[in-house]
Amino acid sequence: MKKQIRVLLAFMVSGVVLTSCTTREVSCTLKGRIHNRNSDTLILKRATDDPRFNQVLIPVRDSAFECTIQISHPEAYELIFKEELERGSWRPVLFIAEKGEISFELYSNPDENKITGRNLNSVLAEYNKEFLDMFRPKADPLNDSIDALFQKNEYFSAEMKMLQSELANAGDNESRMALREKMEDLRSTGNDLSPRAKDLTRQGDSLRAEATRWRYKYIEENPSIVSYYFLLNDLRYLESSQASIKEIKSLYPVFAGRYPKHAYTEIMRSMLEGYDAIKVGGSFIDFSLPDLDGTVHRLSDIIGGKYALIDLWASWCGPCIATSRSMIPVYEEFRDRGFTVCGVAAEIDNTDQMRARIEKEKFPWINLVELDHKNHIWDKYGVSNSGGGTFLMDNEGTILAINPDAEKVREILSEKLKQTF
Repeated sequence: MKKQIRVLLAFMVSGVVLTSCTTREVSCTLKGRIHNRNSDTLILKRATDDPRFNQVLIPVRDSAFECTIQISHPEAYELIFKEELERGSWRPVLFIAEKGEISFELYSNPDENKITGRNLNSVLAEYNKEFLDMFRPKADPLNDSIDALFQKNEYFSAEMKMLQSELANAGDNESRMALREKMEDLRSTGNDLSPRAKDLTRQGDSLRAEATRWRYKYIEENPSIVSYYFLLNDLRYLESSQASIKEIKSLYPVFAGRYPKHAYTEIMRSMLEGYDAIKVGGSFIDFSLPDLDGTVHRLSDIIGGKYALIDLWASWCGPCIATSRSMIPVYEEFRDRGFTVCGVAAEIDNTDQMRARIEKEKFPWINLVELDHKNHIWDKYGVSNSGGGTFLMDNEGTILAINPDAEKVREILSEKLKQTF
């Protein structure tokens, strides 16, 4: 809850008015100093990219850094301290890449950061101040109350605290898994929190809803690239953003018409297409991609008339590879009964790691390549923020299950294909 409020405050502060979007590349120079922290490298990336890829490493020398990039249009970018990313917890520094020079004063306390530049980042700072002036006085007391509950060990319910204690003393993995399932059941019913914590949660939800309404009023009244970024980010994190898909859909045509050539327009179009189609009972979205030999295949040609599993994965995604590996016995069992698998790997820059992984794992089905997310396949299938996902379909292209494990796939195929014996 406390984390959610602070994420909300950090996420929502940004906004600016921009009336045009150039497609001619221009230079954007970043210059800055770092205060009260020992950091030797910053990571620069587009705000819409995975921080592990498509990144620029910026060396920090004598607490100063400088970097020049080429941009084709104003766009949200992030700076991340490399050591924070490596430990798996980071707070990005959001700014708008625009023509000219942008100056940074970055501190150990992110609230003290100062970013100055030309029109976009100047207005951005004013917007941030207005938002924080309005919502921080409401959020800080909630944060303080939550801190007090944690300090007095009164945040979680008695049932949750008992399970936490048992988990800490569990001697084997099977017991730990069973305890985690019980804890998840408590969370799903809201019984993991004490009465006071539940009350604070309701207050926090109300505050986030109020802030979301405030932000959307701003977005509607100020159609800008930064507003467009907010709209896109809400769609990417729809479950946690408290945004309305209906409102996002209603505002998207305004921005798409205003910035038809901006990258955000194609990304949002793909994600909205996937939101409507990719669900149990929905239909797959067709696409054409090359295999490792460069031969282009259409998905509908591969899976047409068969029960099929679309397996979106990546050579760097351990859980994805484990899932793909688990499907091999299922594929071998049902391949002659009207079932197939189509793998699609999201790779960055080249296919070397993908080729090596396929050779090692011996995946027996066709694997296509989505290089550098050029075709927005992950956006279309609603997995923009993950390594991949699996989608099981019947022989008419209707989605039967999303992210089923191998046993679930076997169970469904045994039932659906039993007439083929």
